[in-house]
Amino acid sequence: MVGSAGDFMLLLEALLKGGAPLLPERLVREMTTNQIGELPMAYWPGRGFGLALRC
Repeated sequence: MVGSAGDFMLLLEALLKGGAPLLPERLVREMTTNQIGELPMAYWPGRGFGLALRC
C-alpha cells in the first residue's frame, strides 16, 4: 500500500462509515468478517482474521 498519511486517514474514515464513499459496503462487510471461523488461536483467544483486518 502506498499513499500519504492523509490518504490513509481517508481509508480509515471510509471503513468507519461502512465503506462510503471509497468502498462498497458489501466489500467492507466481507473484509471485517472472521474468515477463520471457530479455528482456535492459542495465543490470541477470542480474535479472528478478516481480509486484511483483524476481527
